[in-house]
Amino acid sequence: MSDSAAATPDDVRAEVRAWVAANWHPDLALLDWRERLLASGWAVPSWPARWFGRGLPEWSVPVVQAEILGAEILVSTPAQSIAGGTDEIQHNIIGEKVLGLLREPSVDNDQPFRTIARTAR
Repeated sequence: MSDSAAATPDDVRAEVRAWVAANWHPDLALLDWRERLLASGWAVPSWPARWFGRGLPEWSVPVVQAEILGAEILVSTPAQSIAGGTDEIQHNIIGEKVLGLLREPSVDNDQPFRTIARTAR
């Protein structure tokens, strides 16, 4: 999408669907999937590109989530709003919340998705 302001829900759905088809595999480790999702901007598409988003309107968030969940992919995203702070602080927050970088290593980060229980903790 070259013009995010002119994007329609159908445009977003089609682009997410194509991206998922090219990037998702159930044998991916959780951390690998999160890194791909973050780098693509689809984790929180309404955030600015400099904060790992796509600069799309707020309406794009549920559209993208529905497409990803429709592909039966386990996904969680941080809060949909960004409040204050320098770019460095925002990058650290995003790295922690989306990639889990500043936390103790999780035992499931190197496990394929199909082996991870899909229940709330």
